[in-house]
Amino acid sequence: MGVQIYVEGKADQRFIEDYLIHIGKIVPKSTVNQCNGNGLTEPLAAKIKEEHKAGNKIIIIFDADSNRLTSLSNIQRKLPSLSGADIFLFPNNHDTGTLENLLLKLIPTPKSDILNCFESLIQCFRGTISAKNNELTLPDNKIKLYTYTSIHTGEKANETARNYLNPNLWDLNNSYLDPLKTFLDSNIP
Repeated sequence: MGVQIYVEGKADQRFIEDYLIHIGKIVPKSTVNQCNGNGLTEPLAAKIKEEHKAGNKIIIIFDADSNRLTSLSNIQRKLPSLSGADIFLFPNNHDTGTLENLLLKLIPTPKSDILNCFESLIQCFRGTISAKNNELTLPDNKIKLYTYTSIHTGEKANETARNYLNPNLWDLNNSYLDPLKTFLDSNIP
């Protein structure tokens, strides 16, 4: 019996692959599959069901987004026959949020100053919006992470190029990861 892990996208796939290595879980790269978003399409749901029928353990790791219970029920509704599937919702299986919320917590304290710069920038933008009565799209967490990794690596660090195993950039021993570690330890030998 094998394990098949389904995640939303490329960033999730890269993070989970690196984190599995960090916690000593050796699994083939083909174990972590991206779904290209959290919309479990019919073909994807059929593939997951086939993997389950073949005896593989199914693990789904998606974002909780703005409503954890809604995200969980959407997954369960699209995969009703997978009563044995285990589901974890980023950032910590309790709160609303995304992988990016989790990653921001993993930035080591000495390097987290850049996040303060972003908060100042966002406050400035908000002042501009109020003053001019315009609507602007503010930088989101993905942009913060892209900027953080680009500044500290000197490269354009897109989601798939991030090296989460670099302890200078990511604290994979952070207690914020304890719920994910516990979940993975209980589901992957």
